[in-house]
Amino acid sequence: MLQNIDYTDNVSQLKEDDSLFSEEFPYMLWRKNYEGIGEEIMLHYHESFEIIASERLEGERIIEGQKFSLSGSTIFVIPPGALHSATIESNHGKSIILKFSIDALSRFINIKNIFSTLGIGLNQVPFTSEYYPELTKHIKTLEEADVTDIFNKLGIFTSLFRSIHKSCISEGAATKDISMNIFAHNNKIRKIIDWTNKNYEKKIYLDEAAQHVGLSKIYFCKYFKKITNNTYLNYVNQVKIEKATKLLLEGESVTEASYSCGFSNISYFIQLFRKVKGVTPTKYVKDMLA
Repeated sequence: MLQNIDYTDNVSQLKEDDSLFSEEFPYMLWRKNYEGIGEEIMLHYHESFEIIASERLEGERIIEGQKFSLSGSTIFVIPPGALHSATIESNHGKSIILKFSIDALSRFINIKNIFSTLGIGLNQVPFTSEYYPELTKHIKTLEEADVTDIFNKLGIFTSLFRSIHKSCISEGAATKDISMNIFAHNNKIRKIIDWTNKNYEKKIYLDEAAQHVGLSKIYFCKYFKKITNNTYLNYVNQVKIEKATKLLLEGESVTEASYSCGFSNISYFIQLFRKVKGVTPTKYVKDMLA
């Protein structure tokens, strides 16, 4: 029925979960308000298409190694497979986020084929464009649309992708060699992200991670930092702390969460948690459950 899954709470757990989409529910749409708080969105990618429109946010967003400052009103399009992260400073801004599955949506409209016919790959879509403010209007219209009106929603998605296509033409995407797109060179990073998220429960060594993607330790460290603007060990710690945060909110003790995420030293875990989250694990849980 081309319905929307509306998630307003605990959104961070959904960012990489593409299994939530289906032909009946091909997109998710939600608002996020920052009431005097910030957020660290660690490096990740997903197979869904994401559009993020923000107001009054300060900070930085990194997409495929490109840095973008957040200030005033901004809108970003993140194509499937793009590596991205963000640092949102403490403020009172807000975002509206639309995520949708190209495959699930293809039952109604095959965007991939349409763009291919126009000579453009989805991984050639610009992250920012002068035409993107139009997308905010389309997203708000979609938010207010009758969930049972399929024709109206298809019209909105068509208008949305028409604006994206205009940006592709403006940026000359159709004249660029798709093989030269930066996406093609970052498969090793996506591979190590997957591997790290599967092995966070144990102590992870640089040699082991580098070997997993067929690189020397020295080159791997330089390569990861160049693409992500972050060190691999710092990324590992972020992954472990995010996993531990989820376990704490599910009821595990600080000690249990620490050991579950591969930490053998509880004092170090608490110190690292405070560094990443700004408060101790106990204080974090107390504030979240208040």
